[in-house]
Amino acid sequence: YLGLDSDQWYIHTAGKIFSKLSKVKTRFEKQDFISTGLKDIEADKYNLVSLFGLLHHIPSRQLRLKLIKQVYDLMPSGGYLVFTLWNFMGEQRLRKRIVDLDTEYGLKILKDFKIDKHDLEKGDYILDWVKYVTAYRYSHDFDDEELESWKDLGFVEVSNYLHDGRFSLRNKYFVWYKGL
Repeated sequence: YLGLDSDQWYIHTAGKIFSKLSKVKTRFEKQDFISTGLKDIEADKYNLVSLFGLLHHIPSRQLRLKLIKQVYDLMPSGGYLVFTLWNFMGEQRLRKRIVDLDTEYGLKILKDFKIDKHDLEKGDYILDWVKYVTAYRYSHDFDDEELESWKDLGFVEVSNYLHDGRFSLRNKYFVWYKGL
């Protein structure tokens, strides 16, 4: 098992938890998915790759496609990719957290984080996670066109469904198969 995260705290915590599994070989590494993508990972070794809570935080269609292509290249034919996409647009209370970037408040957030509004793409949002505290999240709302461009690499969709949250709408789950 290889676990990757961009946050050292999660790497450390997972290592402590999984160290108790004596029959499972585990390795945990810090990776910067945005700057470097996946690096130094042996190809054709992983029959199952899962990407949970990640893809909607990758800021650009080009970077997301690059990451999915890297995952595809790591997997042998017949492998599975399982991933989630945060469905914040599917819940009214989460939609209310979207910052209007045309307001003074929104423009200040963009300035504070050195984001040029013109660099944002269709489906890109900043969410105010905790009112009156600096806790913002970049998140992307995916359209079918983007997902289809990933399938064009050679993935076949096995299943997709909504789950989690109060009304089981919080996340979109996908199971894809790498064709032969």
